[in-house]
Amino acid sequence: MIEKIINGIVNRIRQKYDESKYEIYTESVEQGLKEPCFSILCLSPHVEHIIGIRYKRTLPFIIRYWSDSEETYADELSVSENLEYLLKDITVDGFVMHGKDILGQIVDGVLQFQVTYEFFVVDKTEDEEKIESCDISTNVRR
Repeated sequence: MIEKIINGIVNRIRQKYDESKYEIYTESVEQGLKEPCFSILCLSPHVEHIIGIRYKRTLPFIIRYWSDSEETYADELSVSENLEYLLKDITVDGFVMHGKDILGQIVDGVLQFQVTYEFFVVDKTEDEEKIESCDISTNVRR
């Protein structure tokens, strides 16, 4: 599911930022980034048991943006504003997911944009063997 959400984020970013100019990395890159570029990583997925077979999944993401502009700060502020609009809603498997806890900040010349997606899942375990027939015998006391 995390990969599908990353693809949903990539698709939304691609609506505004052209593939020919902006690279999007979905894996950790140690060196060799081609600026301008985005990097998308899931920070620390969390699963919370709600009731029975229902669980709530919380997936926080960080989208980093490296600018190649002469006016880096202004460019990163503009991208932050665009990401806020783009990532408030994404589509995954035909369903709209709403982002929450949206935060953009510039740290050491790199825009770090955070957004969290939450959703509920049902854990479908294999059906246990079901009883096909059962005989019951009862007596009445007098």
